[in-house]
Amino acid sequence: PAINPEDGSTYLAEDGSVICGPDGHGGLILALDKSGAFQHMREHGISTVCTFHVDNPVVPLGHEQLVGLHLQRQSDMTSLAVDKADATERVGNFVCSSEETRSIRVVEYIDFPEELAKRTTPDGKLEFWAASIGIHLIQVDFLQRMSENLKANPQFMPIHLPLKKIKTATGDAWAIKPERFIFDVLPFARNPLVIRAERGEVFVSLKDNAEIVRQQLSALYASWLRRSGSSIPEDALVEIAPSFGLYFQQVAENPQRLAVYSEKEIYLH
Repeated sequence: PAINPEDGSTYLAEDGSVICGPDGHGGLILALDKSGAFQHMREHGISTVCTFHVDNPVVPLGHEQLVGLHLQRQSDMTSLAVDKADATERVGNFVCSSEETRSIRVVEYIDFPEELAKRTTPDGKLEFWAASIGIHLIQVDFLQRMSENLKANPQFMPIHLPLKKIKTATGDAWAIKPERFIFDVLPFARNPLVIRAERGEVFVSLKDNAEIVRQQLSALYASWLRRSGSSIPEDALVEIAPSFGLYFQQVAENPQRLAVYSEKEIYLH
């Protein structure tokens, strides 16, 4: 349920029901168990899944090098990190929990002290530069173990308390919406990997202005074509469908890619 931050009460919808929200992307762990998805995946030989946020249109799905490294290192969980745009960007922060254990975890921006977020190294760079963008490769058997731990102890994973705006029977209001986050299982993963990626190659957020995102995508796709050896007009708008190539290597190797494009609007599919 959505909770009133002033007095801890719940909010009501117009039909009189208590307003409830989703339980966060960490809720998928129990959902996979309750829905029978774990059994379905076992029956079909699926051992690795990829989780990502739907508002990012450049997630590198099925990237051979990423999947290959994840499997080669026998990692339970591999995550992508990008350099933060600024110290207080609204993203998670990859950190090591202590010098002794070197346990890797993600601290969400709402829980990360500002003085730590702004801390810099002697050369002026951010000490905590590694932003979590919600892209993870996770072994199914690891998720099943985490599910069993959650069923045995609901407090095994923390409940986060983000403040969000909701619609109520009396209008818009701010509410605490309790959620679990999938990255909270990272400290329990065997051989966890965090891979640094070029921000523009793997992260474009639709939480921003949609037109700006379109320009970012066009610039990215144009760079793929130019890096592949294709010539295109300087101011061309470019869109590449997943069926043509999900990332640069697939575009470069696609036999349908032309050496020269003269159109101002290029759509490859």
